[in-house]
Amino acid sequence: HQKNLFLLLLERRHHLLLALVSQIASPVRWDKCMASLSGLSATVVELPPAGALAGLIKRGVSDATAIALKIPADVEKVPNS
Repeated sequence: HQKNLFLLLLERRHHLLLALVSQIASPVRWDKCMASLSGLSATVVELPPAGALAGLIKRGVSDATAIALKIPADVEKVPNS
């Protein structure tokens, strides 16, 4: 049973903290994460240290935009929503 905890609606700070701890301490099925992006025209922002996952997305999800934030100025690459 795989789920991405960041997709859950978090109503309280305590839930956010628990979700972050779980997300950091849990194994990631990156293949399933990438598969879930297909068809969404998603923009994915990878935080430092950045590059590896953004590269995988660029090669594996044709309709996704991947942005790797390697230096502070790279935040300008992220589109405003």
